[in-house]
Amino acid sequence: MPRGGGEMKRGIVLFLAIIAGKLLCFALSLFGRGSSLPGRAALLLCPNILSKMRLPATIVAVTGSNGKTSTTELILRLAQSTGRTAISNSEGSNQTEGVVTLFLKHCSLLGRVRADIAVIESDERYCQYTFRQFAPHYIVVTNLFRDQLTRNGNNEFVCKELKKGLPAFSTLILNADDPLSASLGLNRDNVVYFAVDPIAFMESRGAPHAYDDGCRCPVCCGLMDYSYRTHNHLGAYACSFCGYARREPDHLLTNISGRSFVVDSLYDISPQMVNTMFANNIIAAFTAGTEAFGLTGEEIAQALSDYRLTNQRITEFRLGEHEGILMLSKHENSLSYNGALAATVNSRSKQKTAVIIFDQLSRKYIANDISWLWDIDFELLSDDRVKMVMLSGMFAHDLAARLAYAGIDQQKVRVQPDINAAVEYLRRNAVGELFVMTCFTDIGKFTSRLGEDEK
Repeated sequence: MPRGGGEMKRGIVLFLAIIAGKLLCFALSLFGRGSSLPGRAALLLCPNILSKMRLPATIVAVTGSNGKTSTTELILRLAQSTGRTAISNSEGSNQTEGVVTLFLKHCSLLGRVRADIAVIESDERYCQYTFRQFAPHYIVVTNLFRDQLTRNGNNEFVCKELKKGLPAFSTLILNADDPLSASLGLNRDNVVYFAVDPIAFMESRGAPHAYDDGCRCPVCCGLMDYSYRTHNHLGAYACSFCGYARREPDHLLTNISGRSFVVDSLYDISPQMVNTMFANNIIAAFTAGTEAFGLTGEEIAQALSDYRLTNQRITEFRLGEHEGILMLSKHENSLSYNGALAATVNSRSKQKTAVIIFDQLSRKYIANDISWLWDIDFELLSDDRVKMVMLSGMFAHDLAARLAYAGIDQQKVRVQPDINAAVEYLRRNAVGELFVMTCFTDIGKFTSRLGEDEK
């Protein structure tokens, strides 16, 4: 076939893939549903569709074990504050078909995406497939921790998989406190680092954590020394064998002033939640805002202060006479639950009830692994201001056994596997403010039992 004919055929294939994807987007919208199905269909028709579309002038991708969705939304907030048109998949699929669906929703029939900026959340193991077709201008890596061992194995493996998906063209924005994430910047010039100062959050002066994933040197596998840790293997590390050590960050969350985070000792940002992970989300977004959008520190602080996430990661509700906060946590991810527990304990409430719902491990695979429960710092619930702990869902008794080993006063623990009965009990008997922790798989089982005036 002549060259011109081949180009015409490829153009027709792209056009048909876009038409099919847009029709599916429209059909699903009629039912109020979001899905990655349009992207999946378009990829079947045109496997390299992302390389054929005219993408936005600035693309920022966010990946990592924890904080992807929240950091993506915070960066989207900053992108919108520039006055330019910005789009994001912050509420959709973060695999390749989800990214394609995002662009399908906002492109012309010829494949030109009508946006100046795209902020993309990407699964860390799918970067190598998604970014094979295009290179984001900036890639933010939040951290690499234990996450869904059933699917991911250990985080050293995930780090190797992620490295395959980082184009040489892309500027990396990395967590200097995380030896694994920071190692992705080795032998690259286009790297920017962020970090959290121990004055703001410090877990220990360097004592080993209960499990030490990631604290082996990613260069030579030697055991690293820590002068301090802000959480688990995040901190100031150095390898005495090969010299690999924490890089000096370009931007630093330096302190907490009242209920505000202080960035670079200059800019106060009032966050929705005060804990180590949200601090990392804020400083990652701050760094992306300066690098990708050219925003000043003052502009970023103004845009992020008192901003409330809309992605259901943190939701306020009312149950009976009790105010409550629902914190979406990830099953099989101890760091996610530790952040929720820390937020519960660090809240200003003088009396509080903690609620943990664990009914289904995953929507994607069938497994009953509960080993990850033993990585969570449930000992935090021994705080005297936590007056009641409600455990609910199919795995309520497994949670109860874990809390017993954590030394939590059994007089304040309630075990009710039936979620409906647990909600009714809390409506009548909860003490103080409610702090609810659960996963995507189980969130609807709680929220569906709230009255219309309670949501």
